[in-house]
Amino acid sequence: EQISVLKAERNALPPIHRLPNELLTMVLDMYAVGSESLSTLEWTKTMLVCRRWHDLALAAHALWGHI
Repeated sequence: EQISVLKAERNALPPIHRLPNELLTMVLDMYAVGSESLSTLEWTKTMLVCRRWHDLALAAHALWGHI
């Protein structure tokens, strides 16, 4: 029964929250590359979405190469 409860809670999350960290980091990197024409630091707004995104962006050295 506990497994059913945990699965239900996981499935209630929006799909973006179910992405593994590696995949979400790739998405953030693609956004950083795509936003170069807008502003040098436009992609840093993604760090304000939530604590997880903030931590992933800080740890992703490739993102900081776009500055």
